Amino acid sequence: MKTRRIRKTILILQYDDRPITEEYRVLMSRNKEYAKIHGYEYKFIRSGHKHIPPYWRKVEIVKELLPRYKAVLWVDTDAVVFNMKFSLDKILRSHHSFYKSQDNWKYPNHHFNAGVWLIKNTPEMNSLMDDWSKLYKEDDWLQNAKDKWHTTGKWSNTTYEQGSFIDNIQPKYKKYIKRLPCNIFQGCLEDINTKNEPFIIHFMSRLKEHIPGFIKTFIDLPEKA
Repeated sequence: MKTRRIRKTILILQYDDRPITEEYRVLMSRNKEYAKIHGYEYKFIRSGHKHIPPYWRKVEIVKELLPRYKAVLWVDTDAVVFNMKFSLDKILRSHHSFYKSQDNWKYPNHHFNAGVWLIKNTPEMNSLMDDWSKLYKEDDWLQNAKDKWHTTGKWSNTTYEQGSFIDNIQPKYKKYIKRLPCNIFQGCLEDINTKNEPFIIHFMSRLKEHIPGFIKTFIDLPEKA
């Protein structure tokens, strides 16, 4: 049987099948540029995986791609790299294999925010992804004619990928998991120019309203002809 060659690089991975606004394109372009600077691979997946809710697609996609790479950094499309000099290799030097941050200090509800996380390609982490994907229960979700998914479960609880990780995956794989400071994967604009300068800013929930101001202040856009 032919074995698949593992790329000795990190994959920066994003997915969204919704219409992408110009503002989100700018954020994604910056993530892609970050990958280029550090010699990582960048992949944006635009379609597929319609058989499961969008919250669970990240689990299935990472599960499929992880065996091909040294590690995978999952980044929601409302998250953007701020510190372009920060190296993921610095994180990966530790003996841990799964790296997460809690919700940022404005929303301190969970000790894991599934919007941004990093995972090594190890046998244990491939098993973790397999276990995590199996926690999706088809009977918990309904899809309407407009492809909108609904569940009776509480937001981000165990019917969602985030809550299922916290309650089921984390206890089993605790020794492999490292919680990083929230400014690493869940930074805020207020962290800029402080000792807690963010690596990635996640414009979660109501913070999305700050995306235009962030782009105007921190990203050099090409002038329109």
